Amino acid sequence: MALSKGLGLAITLDEAATVKVTLTVDKATARKLKLDPKAKKAVVVGTLAKSLSAGRSTVTVKLTAKARKALKKAKSVKLGVLLNAKDAAGNTGAKTAGVTLKR
Repeated sequence: MALSKGLGLAITLDEAATVKVTLTVDKATARKLKLDPKAKKAVVVGTLAKSLSAGRSTVTVKLTAKARKALKKAKSVKLGVLLNAKDAAGNTGAKTAGVTLKR
């Protein structure tokens, strides 16, 4: 699993932009792993904000300490990945995906 170093993601951009990446687990998983026993919505387990140039880039999103500790006990976990990008002209774009981490 991507515990110590974080989750690596490949991102391709048409032009330079500021990218914000958010990793989440659903509320049921958050409760099961005791990340937030009273979770009412998805729980954020990692974030990254970075300026990237045009073309293909690889970024690593580090997990929170609490998430790393909780994920050590899990065999597999489904994460939601939300990526927002904003270029110099103010144009924005968003992309969502799902990733399964397995031991």
